[in-house]
Amino acid sequence: MSPSLIDINSWPLTIQLLFLAAPFSLNAIGLAVTGYAAWSSEFEVINRAIRSNAYLEQTKRFWGTTSYRARWMVVCAVCGLLTFPHFHSRIGVVDADELKDFPSRLRRKLVVSSWLILIGSAWLAVAYVIVSH
Repeated sequence: MSPSLIDINSWPLTIQLLFLAAPFSLNAIGLAVTGYAAWSSEFEVINRAIRSNAYLEQTKRFWGTTSYRARWMVVCAVCGLLTFPHFHSRIGVVDADELKDFPSRLRRKLVVSSWLILIGSAWLAVAYVIVSH
């Protein structure tokens, strides 16, 4: 077994715990915000705001919008569209004007949620590599 470039065991215990707990915390906060949006009145705003995405409309028709799972899937799809709007409008999967007209406060909330989940997941992957080697 080759020596690790980063030896997490040499770090102070508090730093080790923070390093390993932080990605779970980021993911939990991001998932809680997304979950809240799926089950609150914000879902109706999200549901009405984007109509040009075929996948989103197909998901709504297939799963409906009454179960928590269906609402969660719709919110997550919208989070993806809002987090990378230029990419999605450039490839033509959503109308750029719909993304521009999306309520700004809700957009910011969903984009922050997405980034918390992405950063937390990436951090978790890096932490796994560091700890396992």
